Amino acid sequence: MDHSPRHAPHSVWRDALYSRLRGQAEPLFVFPDCTIPAASLWVAARLWVDLFRSHQLRPGDRVLLAREPGAGSLAFLVAALWEGLSIAVALPYTGGVERAEFFDARLGLGCDGLDADAAGCPVLAPQWSTRVALHAPTPLTRFITRTSGTGGSPRWVALSDRNVWSVLESHRPFLCQQEDVVLSILPWHHSFGLFIDVLPALLGASMLVREPSGGRDAASVIDAASAWGATWCSMVPLQAARLAEFGAGVAFLRGLRGGVIGGAAATASLCATLRTTSLRVGYGQTEASPGICLGEPGAWEAGYIGRPVGCEARVTPESRLQVRGPNVCAGFWQDGAVRRLSADRWLDTGDLVGINARGYTYFGRADHSFKLDNGRLVDAGIIEAELRGALPGLEDAALYSPDGARLGLCLVMAPGAMTPDVAIVSRVLGPLCARLETLSIRTDDHTFRTPKGSLDRAKLLIA
Repeated sequence: MDHSPRHAPHSVWRDALYSRLRGQAEPLFVFPDCTIPAASLWVAARLWVDLFRSHQLRPGDRVLLAREPGAGSLAFLVAALWEGLSIAVALPYTGGVERAEFFDARLGLGCDGLDADAAGCPVLAPQWSTRVALHAPTPLTRFITRTSGTGGSPRWVALSDRNVWSVLESHRPFLCQQEDVVLSILPWHHSFGLFIDVLPALLGASMLVREPSGGRDAASVIDAASAWGATWCSMVPLQAARLAEFGAGVAFLRGLRGGVIGGAAATASLCATLRTTSLRVGYGQTEASPGICLGEPGAWEAGYIGRPVGCEARVTPESRLQVRGPNVCAGFWQDGAVRRLSADRWLDTGDLVGINARGYTYFGRADHSFKLDNGRLVDAGIIEAELRGALPGLEDAALYSPDGARLGLCLVMAPGAMTPDVAIVSRVLGPLCARLETLSIRTDDHTFRTPKGSLDRAKLLIA
């Protein structure tokens, strides 16, 4: 096997991986079941490359990565990048022939009898074999990743090398550095965890530590950080909020040299804590690889999402944020093929924002807006943002209409906050107040939030 990066068809990955892993002690990779240096990960990746080649996989053949974070998933990823394969990244699961068929994948780690041992090396079931692809290879697509479904049904996004590397390069000065020990608590099957957490650590940190609970257990996070001297940790707001409520959690957050918090808007009370840290806000979407904006360390205000990094942004007259640049996805995986789109197009994020000298402020989703029976469009996100700014102790709000005539409003207050002033609510709603029939007030306890920390409006409104 020729490991030389010279004249390789996938040199953007090969050059970086060769210099970072082959014969190197760092980065050191720490998983719950093993600890291996870069050189050992390189050896495991070589075995995966041998497996791919022995089964005649070619650049653009699709493979599926559907395994929990570990040495196996990382070695598989490195090998697939080296070979120029198209990598579909999915939620870890058992079984999965339907999932492999969905992507028309030649093979999949974590399904159909293909797995890895603790050191990351391939393990094959006795009757394992590759699939025969029914559709053409997709050599211009490097990753196929799933959106969170914030704007409706989830979609599978096709990302090119240009897309991913534009974010890795533009975000590099603001992410982990060579001296950092990165504590990884984000899911690796989400674009945030994969492209803002794992790959930057693989390519630029001294150590990557995978926390055993995946960020679900605050005590476990603190223990892992203490044991390995973590200096960098990225997370979603819900993980940050749980850590802030844990005994040693605030000290942990303040002790980090840095990290990115993104995936959802942080509440006002969480922002108050984060202002005492060196953590920064990050905003993006899977369709943007997923980097769009970053804030400054310790710059936290409710809704603030920072400034564009490595791309252009504009706000339409309807307050919708649109983005253009090399980070905007190449297309979407649909019906057994990649539907490619113009590389120079404006991506409509579906988010409502405002802009000032500091950057952008997130108001809410445009698809939370609705029309009344008189034809008036109610921009719920903008009104909810105004309420958050006007009512002390208000963490979140949901304005809705059950029938196009009446309005309902649910206010989610910080624990211990005073009862909201109804007069302020009336002032913000203005003429809409005449239609307000239901006003409910709840205390925020994470019950009505998604795994990222966004308000789960469906759960909130049926409770």
